[in-house]
Amino acid sequence: MIDLLPSKIHYCYGEYQFIFDVIRPWYFAKDFPQMTDDVFDGREPTLLIIDDLMSETNQLVADIFTTISHHRNITVIYMTMYCTKINSPELSASMQIIWSYSKNPGDANQFAVLSQ
Repeated sequence: MIDLLPSKIHYCYGEYQFIFDVIRPWYFAKDFPQMTDDVFDGREPTLLIIDDLMSETNQLVADIFTTISHHRNITVIYMTMYCTKINSPELSASMQIIWSYSKNPGDANQFAVLSQ
């Protein structure tokens, strides 16, 4: 849940899209941010969007969801094609809201697996 409107938006992506050139004042980065990046400074409300980086998910991402976001005023949106492929129990357990959009009714099976 977003309590305060973010003053910074960091969008981490796996695949570049031309729309990134016209969206401002967002900050775009290929791959995950490093701990030294200003996204983690905690001085102002920040929205961190992680898009299509499922295979790069590592301990830092788990830490972002479990401790870093709570202590540094960061709201995280994690976008992925297949929620059952989330390879971190900490990550899936720390998600507060899971939202899905799909035109394929067969994709509902992902949530049955995730809820187990």
